[in-house]
Amino acid sequence: MRLGILLAVVVAVLTASPLCAQFLENKGQWPESVVFSYTKGRIAYFVEHDGITVESIHPVDWRKMNTHDAPDALDSVRAHTVKLNWVGSNPQHGLIWGKPQVAVTNFLCGPIEQHRGGVRSFDAVTMTNVWPGVDVHFKVDSAGIKYDYVLNNPRLDSPSFTVTGADSVAQRNGKLHIHTQCGPLTETIPLAYSEDQMNQRTPLDVRYVAEGNAYRFEWTKPAADNVQRIVIDPQLVVATFV
Repeated sequence: MRLGILLAVVVAVLTASPLCAQFLENKGQWPESVVFSYTKGRIAYFVEHDGITVESIHPVDWRKMNTHDAPDALDSVRAHTVKLNWVGSNPQHGLIWGKPQVAVTNFLCGPIEQHRGGVRSFDAVTMTNVWPGVDVHFKVDSAGIKYDYVLNNPRLDSPSFTVTGADSVAQRNGKLHIHTQCGPLTETIPLAYSEDQMNQRTPLDVRYVAEGNAYRFEWTKPAADNVQRIVIDPQLVVATFV
């Protein structure tokens, strides 16, 4: 990803209706690897076929862009890109869009061949069979983007992940900390549960296992025969710093 793509997203979303600030489809305004995106403030999330790219603008430069303190702010923006790679994922995954939003977004930045109008947004997206038997469900809350890893077979092992582009990756106090020049990204302690045939949920203790830039989840697999699926629900949170 290039900073120009992030700035185009920021401009497009900030000039759209607030109702449109959800998951934006890719109609050709981004590279083919991008499935959809979500922007919150100075952070843009690009969900791709094989992972999530996170582009962040330095908070000091973000304030300048929004307050016009510096006339040349857009010529000297500090930014950082990291990618959470889904190791061994399926590029032929399925895709289920959630509820479409009323507003649409027009992308009129960059080369004219990348201009797109009427880009739709949705309140949720599910990517099915990202790994065999594993779906990823995306939603948004007040803290940012959330995604559930849904293991439709309780005997499946954890998906594996790597992080590229980060200054460092570390596990502390049960959380995964990804450090960048524009501030840390944190994957919170995952909420997780098993679900039986009657849709009854039983909490599970899940932890990160990290080594270098690679990580996965670890939990004790439930012994009950009636367990249908396991849901792991982390959240990617961007800290603010000055």
